[in-house]
Amino acid sequence: MAFSKPELEIIDAVVGGLCRKLYQPKIKELSIEYRIEKHDIIIFELRPAWDQPSEMIETPAANVKFIKSKNIWRCIG
Repeated sequence: MAFSKPELEIIDAVVGGLCRKLYQPKIKELSIEYRIEKHDIIIFELRPAWDQPSEMIETPAANVKFIKSKNIWRCIG
Protein backbone atom coordinates (compact mmCIF):
# COMPACT_ATOMS: atom_id res chain seq x y z
CA MET A 1 0.00 0.00 0.00
CA ALA A 2 1.35 3.42 -0.95
CA PHE A 3 -0.20 5.33 1.97
CA SER A 4 -0.71 4.31 5.58
CA LYS A 5 -4.14 4.41 7.19
CA PRO A 6 -3.40 7.72 9.02
CA GLU A 7 -2.14 9.23 5.74
CA LEU A 8 -5.31 8.07 3.96
CA GLU A 9 -7.41 9.73 6.68
CA ILE A 10 -5.51 13.02 6.20
CA ILE A 11 -5.89 12.77 2.41
CA ASP A 12 -9.62 12.20 2.80
CA ALA A 13 -9.94 15.14 5.19
CA VAL A 14 -8.01 17.51 2.92
CA VAL A 15 -8.71 16.32 -0.64
CA GLY A 16 -12.10 14.81 0.13
CA GLY A 17 -13.02 17.98 2.04
CA LEU A 18 -12.07 20.09 -0.97
CA CYS A 19 -14.08 17.87 -3.31
CA ARG A 20 -17.12 18.07 -1.02
CA LYS A 21 -16.73 21.86 -0.82
CA LEU A 22 -16.57 22.16 -4.61
CA TYR A 23 -19.68 20.01 -5.08
CA GLN A 24 -22.52 22.14 -6.43
CA PRO A 25 -25.88 20.91 -5.12
CA LYS A 26 -27.71 22.92 -7.84
CA ILE A 27 -26.43 20.34 -10.32
CA LYS A 28 -27.21 17.08 -8.53
CA GLU A 29 -25.78 14.90 -11.31
CA LEU A 30 -22.37 16.58 -11.08
CA SER A 31 -19.79 15.76 -8.43
CA ILE A 32 -16.10 16.30 -7.81
CA GLU A 33 -14.44 13.05 -6.74
CA TYR A 34 -10.96 11.68 -6.15
CA ARG A 35 -9.27 8.32 -6.10
CA ILE A 36 -5.87 7.11 -4.99
CA GLU A 37 -3.66 5.04 -7.26
CA LYS A 38 -0.35 4.08 -5.65
CA HIS A 39 1.29 7.46 -4.86
CA ASP A 40 -1.09 9.52 -7.00
CA ILE A 41 -4.28 11.33 -6.09
CA ILE A 42 -6.50 11.87 -9.12
CA ILE A 43 -9.21 14.53 -8.84
CA PHE A 44 -11.97 14.43 -11.44
CA GLU A 45 -15.43 15.68 -12.30
CA LEU A 46 -18.09 12.99 -12.55
CA ARG A 47 -21.23 13.61 -14.58
CA PRO A 48 -23.66 11.78 -16.86
CA ALA A 49 -22.83 11.67 -20.57
CA TRP A 50 -24.95 14.23 -22.43
CA ASP A 51 -26.05 11.70 -25.05
CA GLN A 52 -26.44 8.73 -22.68
CA PRO A 53 -27.39 9.89 -19.18
CA SER A 54 -27.06 6.39 -17.70
CA GLU A 55 -23.32 6.43 -18.54
CA MET A 56 -21.06 8.40 -16.18
CA ILE A 57 -18.07 10.29 -17.55
CA GLU A 58 -14.92 11.22 -15.64
CA THR A 59 -13.18 14.42 -16.66
CA PRO A 60 -9.71 14.74 -15.09
CA ALA A 61 -9.11 17.95 -13.16
CA ALA A 62 -5.78 17.36 -11.38
CA ASN A 63 -3.22 14.67 -10.64
CA VAL A 64 -1.08 15.06 -7.54
CA LYS A 65 1.84 12.70 -6.91
CA PHE A 66 3.72 12.09 -3.69
CA ILE A 67 7.48 11.73 -4.25
CA LYS A 68 8.40 9.65 -1.20
CA SER A 69 12.19 9.88 -1.69
CA LYS A 70 12.00 13.71 -1.53
CA ASN A 71 8.99 13.86 0.81
CA ILE A 72 7.20 16.32 -1.51
CA TRP A 73 3.93 16.55 -3.43
CA ARG A 74 4.00 17.41 -7.14
CA CYS A 75 1.07 18.48 -9.27
CA ILE A 76 1.26 16.57 -12.56
CA GLY A 77 -1.72 18.02 -14.34
